[in-house]
Amino acid sequence: MQRLPSCAFAVALAASVTAASTARAQTVSDRPQAFNLQLFEPSTSSRALLSLDLPTVAPHLTVTAGLWASYASRSLAAGANDLVTDTVQGEAHVNLGLFQLFEVGLAMPAVSQRVTPFAGTCAPPGVVTCPTLGSPARATGPGDLRVNVKVPLVRGATGVALRLAVGFPTGDDAHYNGAAYWTFNPAVLVAHTRGAFTVAGSLGLRLNESNASPYLSVNDELTATVGA
Repeated sequence: MQRLPSCAFAVALAASVTAASTARAQTVSDRPQAFNLQLFEPSTSSRALLSLDLPTVAPHLTVTAGLWASYASRSLAAGANDLVTDTVQGEAHVNLGLFQLFEVGLAMPAVSQRVTPFAGTCAPPGVVTCPTLGSPARATGPGDLRVNVKVPLVRGATGVALRLAVGFPTGDDAHYNGAAYWTFNPAVLVAHTRGAFTVAGSLGLRLNESNASPYLSVNDELTATVGA
């Protein structure tokens, strides 16, 4: 687990303004289960509040490692149809501070969940419904590898940093375990510390290759997170 400051009580409120919605008016792809449904992505940095990075970095050649686990009983549903349930995810993290100038972190998830697949394909492009749903079965495999780089821009009681995160499509995109393509997530991190109390926030973009199914569509997203 990531180590938090002893006096820090992590209260994180995350808001995403996304293009995800029902896909009735959109072109349905031929990869209708190529989505990464994992919304909880804990930071690889030791200088973080759960998923919210702080604008500070570890000392030179400091290596930290951690393991995270999460569970969701109902990850994706459409009306009475539960498409993805009983999701268990684990992540292995490693992070390296370099020259007190930046950090590089890696996160490798593994996912196990029950998936109700489409019993066919959504081709040809342009159709708005897929064939009937099949029988639910458990799918287990790797998720999408994430690489993060954090660079402080302003240091002191009020800090500012830039974080660049890239997601690689290493997951099982046939069972909602990963996206079909890479993702790019730049963000600005800001925090102010007074005594033992820190208020932090981030504002970023998640750039995705668009994808759509009859129940879900994903495009670029605006993300914002605050915590204390």
